[in-house]
Amino acid sequence: MSRSLTEAKVLRKLDIPDFRHLTKDKVVSFVSMLPQMDPDVAKHALEQFPAFAETSLAIVGCLKDNLGTIVSGNAENMTEFNARCQEALTALEEELKREDLTDEGRKLVIDGIMGIIGAISQKDSENKEFLSSLYNGVLIVGSIVLLCLVAPLGIRVNTSLGG
Repeated sequence: MSRSLTEAKVLRKLDIPDFRHLTKDKVVSFVSMLPQMDPDVAKHALEQFPAFAETSLAIVGCLKDNLGTIVSGNAENMTEFNARCQEALTALEEELKREDLTDEGRKLVIDGIMGIIGAISQKDSENKEFLSSLYNGVLIVGSIVLLCLVAPLGIRVNTSLGG
């Protein structure tokens, strides 16, 4: 990987006179440039921006809060869906108890119950897939942030599998 960004280029791209003027808004841009920076430039920038770690943690905190909101909304959605399905199942079970229900009507009610059970199963699978992809996304973002922070400081990471 070429590390062609000099201090002057980084400052110019961030539109700041020196790294002491690095604001929270510009930290994300700065982090995205870290892999292309010379390690000495990155160290120099981080020395001039002592709140970098705190700002990075604040950004991660915002991401965590947003993730919490998404997961909470998802849980509410699933609870509402399951409640509606349970209401429908209860109504269909009451239909099955009717003595005047014909064999054809009984078959239709049982088909309705099986359809709802299938919908619950499908929704559960979709939800598990959503949560899994959300978890994987968080892992990827977290890994990228971590690599962006440590890579310019000269830490080498061996990514080969099996030696």
